[in-house]
Amino acid sequence: VTTLKEGDEIEAQVVSEENNLGQVLLSLKRAAMDARWDFFTDAMKDKTVLEAKGIDVNKGGLIVLVNGVRGFVPSSQFGKDLVGKYMQLKGQKIKVMAIEVDREKNRLIFSERHVSEAEEIAQKSQALEAVKVNEVYEGVVSGVMHFGLFVTVEVPVDPQAKEKDSAVGQVEGLVHISEISWEKVSHPRDYSSVGDRIKVRV
Repeated sequence: VTTLKEGDEIEAQVVSEENNLGQVLLSLKRAAMDARWDFFTDAMKDKTVLEAKGIDVNKGGLIVLVNGVRGFVPSSQFGKDLVGKYMQLKGQKIKVMAIEVDREKNRLIFSERHVSEAEEIAQKSQALEAVKVNEVYEGVVSGVMHFGLFVTVEVPVDPQAKEKDSAVGQVEGLVHISEISWEKVSHPRDYSSVGDRIKVRV
């Protein structure tokens, strides 16, 4: 708690230009909230890592407290180490990044995976930029659906990297059922299974 004394410089928001006593009404609370929204807007722009404390859980994700303000981490925004385990984070502290700041809707959304999987996300962005039409890539079948095969493709992003894993980024794409074979395909499972390594052309 901050104690104010005469002569202190403060920031306040004007609530009313004049009340019935001829006084200007100010709000410290609103000014402080304005400063906090500015803080989160800047944090999102600068991709600042913030500390969040889990305060409650619902079916959609984790409600958190960051810099004294309530926000939300959707279940889809947890990295692979915490996905499905966020229900245990009530009372725990985690590192997050702001990914949506909307003051008008009082909406503050954070992501844990943007911190824990920052390198993979950066690699995926690099891989998407590096993908070339008509190029042949190798990948692994990650899903088999009635309409086609999902394939996690390995795209070279840094030929000079010393370690092979850091030289490639992964992008998931779809091989539509019509692109699996020249012959009529009844179901993609007749051609590939999850885990199979295959070559594909973009």
